[in-house]
Amino acid sequence: MALLQLADLGVADVEIENRIEFGEGKPVTTRTPQLVHALDQERLPFEYRDESAGTRTWFELIGPVLTALREGTIIVFDELDASLHPTLTAQLVKLFELKTSNPQGAQLIFTSHDTNLLNHLNRDEVWLTEKVSNGSTRFAALSDFAGERVRRSANLESGYLSGRFGALPDVSRPEVLRDLGLIG
Repeated sequence: MALLQLADLGVADVEIENRIEFGEGKPVTTRTPQLVHALDQERLPFEYRDESAGTRTWFELIGPVLTALREGTIIVFDELDASLHPTLTAQLVKLFELKTSNPQGAQLIFTSHDTNLLNHLNRDEVWLTEKVSNGSTRFAALSDFAGERVRRSANLESGYLSGRFGALPDVSRPEVLRDLGLIG
């Protein structure tokens, strides 16, 4: 509940709705969460499917994250930031960095397009990927870039977005813009 409330979603409770459905002559019980929202003095349960994508994403990652932190295991997310506010993804990363919330040394491995996270990670924790002309993907550790470009005090997000480390999509292709009729 604390992590749900951290996201400031107005969630006051979680109720599990058990539904019995009949399929192939046998009853099947499905368990569906309902997030109960507090509106003034009223408690209003929402159907899970009616929650926003961000709320559902946050709710669904809480269990695996808490398990990893409790057991000291590795957890892997593809597109960690999908449908999440940047401050929530940064807070999630922080949970794995702090000894108080991660006493067992769990590890978080993730992919992301949220460049803001670069300023919440150490240089040796970041790997960049870049699609090359033959269709393969090249990996490069940010810590392999020498000198001033990745000094500790550098704003890694700004450096990345300015192209210092490569791994940026090429959006300046005039033939695409011409085909779309956006330029002459």
